Amino acid sequence: MLTTDKIIIRSSSLPSYADCSRRTAGKLLAKELAALGITLRETSQGVGAALGSSTHQAAAYSLNSKINDGSLGNATHAMDLAFELYHEIQKTEGIVYDGATPTYDRAELQLKTLVNCYRKMVAPGIEPLEVEVRLEADIGDGFMLSGQFDVREAITIRDLKTGAASRAHISQYGSYALLCRVHSRTVEKIVEDYLPRKKEPAPEYFYYDAEVAVNAARAILKRIKDDVAAFRESGEPTSFIANPQSMLCSDRFCPVWGTAFCREHKNKGEKE
Repeated sequence: MLTTDKIIIRSSSLPSYADCSRRTAGKLLAKELAALGITLRETSQGVGAALGSSTHQAAAYSLNSKINDGSLGNATHAMDLAFELYHEIQKTEGIVYDGATPTYDRAELQLKTLVNCYRKMVAPGIEPLEVEVRLEADIGDGFMLSGQFDVREAITIRDLKTGAASRAHISQYGSYALLCRVHSRTVEKIVEDYLPRKKEPAPEYFYYDAEVAVNAARAILKRIKDDVAAFRESGEPTSFIANPQSMLCSDRFCPVWGTAFCREHKNKGEKE
């Protein structure tokens, strides 16, 4: 199987690849799979991801304002930007609610709380130089690495995460550091600003060793290259290890679930 298109690996996909290589490979190789007659499933976005993206919208506006004039900008406008994006996601992609956010009313309250918490408790302590900058690099063998960090300070990359539970994203942050170094930006520290998705969130801060993060990113990038080469040679989906124990292994969240590319999931209620 041959292809001349470069595969774009998103920094945000690296933790996902470690969780379930097959699921993430489906997105990376969507065009190649389509050529083989494998159509990916349409999936809705989880409410946690929608709230996270919407909070980022307000955060980016606030930090760009801080770069421009030292203020965090207009609070009402920041909130409006967050809700505009949330409603756009709801309209175009659909949103799957969950136990932590079971209804739109709860989501509305949580989004207001997250935006206010970020602007009052996190953003004042950040000294931004760049906000939401996308960097790319050719990493060889037909692959491009593309990542957009949230904010860069003098020697620090900071990333905002929201969610019902804190999860590790070290390989994602390591890929940001790699990209920054390729583009002559110094990264010696990595900080995650985490806001829990609950009634009264208090920010938590997680610090990562930059070199450990870079090595984690390099390891996954190498695995992606090796697995893709194996798949192109054999055509076997098992070139990518599936993880049926993943929390995202379901028809709601996985684009390859139940397709010819992956049938390793549980089948509730089906008889032989």
